[in-house]
Amino acid sequence: MAIITDPDNLDRLQVLVDYYNQKIGIKPVLSSAPLVDYGLLAETGAGETQGDQAYPYAFKDATQDFVTSGVASGDILTILNGQNIDHWTITGLVGSTGLLVNSAFGATGETDINYAVLTEEGGTVTDGATLQAVYSFLKEEWKTAGSGFVDLIQFIFPLESITREQFEIGGATHGDFDWRDNSTRELIRTGGWAKLDTDNIASGVVRALLPFRANNSNRYIAIGTHSHLYLYDDGAGSYIDITPTSNYTAGAQHTTISSGTYTYNTMWTLDMFGEGRWMKRMEMKGANDVFCRR
Repeated sequence: MAIITDPDNLDRLQVLVDYYNQKIGIKPVLSSAPLVDYGLLAETGAGETQGDQAYPYAFKDATQDFVTSGVASGDILTILNGQNIDHWTITGLVGSTGLLVNSAFGATGETDINYAVLTEEGGTVTDGATLQAVYSFLKEEWKTAGSGFVDLIQFIFPLESITREQFEIGGATHGDFDWRDNSTRELIRTGGWAKLDTDNIASGVVRALLPFRANNSNRYIAIGTHSHLYLYDDGAGSYIDITPTSNYTAGAQHTTISSGTYTYNTMWTLDMFGEGRWMKRMEMKGANDVFCRR
């Protein structure tokens, strides 16, 4: 497998558009070999979500025999339309026509549901996809009508392209769309974001971030609070406190010149942190690398 850069290698079963709840979910299900493939090329299916029935976590299709089809716990019930669009993990069977899933559907009482039951792993997006590929795939799906799936053109498009590497999801002009969960976010291999464990920031609330790549090609993030500076080492997954010490304290005093005499600052500040108008020399503890930001 490899990270997907070509949107033609994505499909609507792996990249699931929940237009009702405005979520985009990605899961590497084996879409090429469904265990149960009902009505994907039709406008209606026979499924029924049973949030208000005897089994509050159940999905029922009286026309199917899930036992004979080889459906088992751990397989993925992929619902493609209605109020319960998602990749649901199957936790058991109710007879041969019902499926228990990992979370309650809610009392929708819907019928005419398009769905498939898929193996959890083995899809093309196993190693993830670039955000550009996901964006291009969704653009094409939004433009394509009559594919057998719900036509998405009737709904607001979820993403705004800023550059090839930078996109915004949701917001004022794109509804309340968001990624379904962290599993989805972790399959997006570009886009310039990373989830940091801020529990390791011992002092202050983070007010500024400066990601950079050092001369040795390692990736770091300089993190500033009102009173401390930290260095996040992406390779080691660790934080280092690099707050200036000795004669320097947090504040806003700057170097001044009067009558040819320099008065050096004895405070450090985040006034222009990351704005590119200053140079700060930082020596990383435990390494010989020095980086400068101009």
